[in-house]
Amino acid sequence: MADANSNTPTHAKDEALHCLDKQGVSPVDLDILFSDFATALSGLSTDRLSAEDALQLSSYCEENIFGLCHALRFLGKSFITFSENNVTELSQESLCQAAHGITAISALIPALYTLERKADGALFAAS
Repeated sequence: MADANSNTPTHAKDEALHCLDKQGVSPVDLDILFSDFATALSGLSTDRLSAEDALQLSSYCEENIFGLCHALRFLGKSFITFSENNVTELSQESLCQAAHGITAISALIPALYTLERKADGALFAAS
């Protein structure tokens, strides 16, 4: 599992993210788009994907990114509800499960983003 300092400055040079930099997004904010999993996926070749396969892969990644974001939103709202209702105790098992889920999501979102970008690139290259 990656530690908080595993992101390198070379990631911030990613061409796809230049538009974010131009919009005033700080390099610190860009770090959320990377994980060791995403870095591993960036080395995969999409050269052999048909246009249909690339489109399907891109769609699956996008759908899953939105699903994971909805799950995080649900967790956040749940914790706010707990706080508002003075629920101050959760079992250690529940906290551990939530922590593992959030950690997995934090690796999956950037990995899916990387994979979606690769699939989109393959799709555009095929056209």
